[in-house]
Amino acid sequence: MTFSSIIRSNSTAAILNQGVRTAVLGLWFLALARFFPPAQFGVYVTIFALAKIIGTVAGLGLDRIIVKHLAEDLAATRPVLAQAWKIKGATSLFSYGFMLAATAWMFPANATNLTLAALIGAPLLGQPLDILDFYFQAKGRIWLSFWGRGVPLLVVFGIKIICLLQNCSLTFIAGLEVVELAMVALGMGFAYLTIPALLGSRQVSVPTSSSLLSEGLPLLAGSIAVVIYMKADILMLGKMVGPYQTGLFSAAAQLSELWAFIPMAIATVLFPKIIEWGKRDPALLRKNYELALQASFLMALIVAVVLTLLARPLVITLYGPSYENAAAILQIHAWSGLFVFFGIAQSGFDIFQRLTWLATWRMAFAALLNILLNYFWIPFYGGKGAAWATLIAYACSAFLFNFIHPSTRSVFWMQIRSILFLNVLDLKKALLGSKQ
Repeated sequence: MTFSSIIRSNSTAAILNQGVRTAVLGLWFLALARFFPPAQFGVYVTIFALAKIIGTVAGLGLDRIIVKHLAEDLAATRPVLAQAWKIKGATSLFSYGFMLAATAWMFPANATNLTLAALIGAPLLGQPLDILDFYFQAKGRIWLSFWGRGVPLLVVFGIKIICLLQNCSLTFIAGLEVVELAMVALGMGFAYLTIPALLGSRQVSVPTSSSLLSEGLPLLAGSIAVVIYMKADILMLGKMVGPYQTGLFSAAAQLSELWAFIPMAIATVLFPKIIEWGKRDPALLRKNYELALQASFLMALIVAVVLTLLARPLVITLYGPSYENAAAILQIHAWSGLFVFFGIAQSGFDIFQRLTWLATWRMAFAALLNILLNYFWIPFYGGKGAAWATLIAYACSAFLFNFIHPSTRSVFWMQIRSILFLNVLDLKKALLGSKQ
């Protein structure tokens, strides 16, 4: 299959699947910011950031590893899923308990915030449902993920908006996370029942739980680094300058990060094919990977330019006058999308090339850099300082650090070719090729 046919074959389902999750979260934060002042919104996003960090740790870096094993060996389907289900079940309970303990430590003697944490953190208990999602991805049944997870998210999102319009309390609204978890569980279970019985038996040679955890360790470390330099700024803003600046920064970042579903959808579709191309023809892998990088850069550039030019009217229209100061933050943060798109496009390539530990070190250093820059800049520049720290950290992790190591230097030069638009004509031919 050509690059364009692969993108088109599952693109609609993948974009809907990733797009609904990302867009619903982005629009939900936008709606919360619209109905609640920056300080209250800042408390909500601080607790959400804590849940995101804990959830990432609880994932143990297994997401892509499980998809990889399922895509490589059809006969290993049942035992691989059984091992993954056992691991995810244990981590879901532990992570939820840790979430409550961490919130109690961060907000001592604050029963309201602890209640918010108990409700906002409810999705941590649904981590075993991700196993079915991985199975659908590996078998090219992405539509099932959309019907099982995307549709319930849309339904509950509509209920949340109605509650906002009825001036419900923040605690009541947070309780809808529990309703969402129940509906997603029902949706994914029903989607699973619509497919034929799983293939494979327990007699095939499959990785053990310990070997899965070992494979996922570098990805886990990398994921922790990523979520730290994506969420540490929110936690540090809340601690160092208060929830008002946290609310402004989060409002701006939400508009900037809203578009990440596009490369995530493409990466979901391409990852199983990266494995196939790499085994069959390294030249084909390089060619198609360069096209993916070029497409990612073009999309990110368009988003960054539009957000920079329209930052002020967008912020005032979407959030209201009380968030006007978030516009300057958005004009900086929007350009980090160039490197976010590059990083997402590179993740599958790193896994196939067995460069996960190298990717981990890149992201760990970037996370440390982000924390240090935040520490020095937040007291003086507030949200704008955090935005500059985010931009520099992303640029180092997903672009500049590729030049340092010989194993990723070729990726760096492919990225340079994308920035200089040297692949744009090849991309046009690839996308139009199936129409001719």
